[in-house]
Amino acid sequence: IRDVAGKVVASGRLLDNEQSVQATHLPVGVYFLEIGSSKKSLKLIKE
Repeated sequence: IRDVAGKVVASGRLLDNEQSVQATHLPVGVYFLEIGSSKKSLKLIKE
C-alpha cells in the first residue's frame, strides 16, 4: 500500500485468492493498493 506521495506504508504477501488488508493503523487519506508485479493499482480512500 502506498500513500499519495508514493511512500510504502504497508506491505504483505498474497496467500490466497481472497485476502483482507488491515488499514486501521493508517491515518485518514488516499492510498493505492498494488497487487503483484502488474502496473495496475486500486485506489483506497480511508475516511
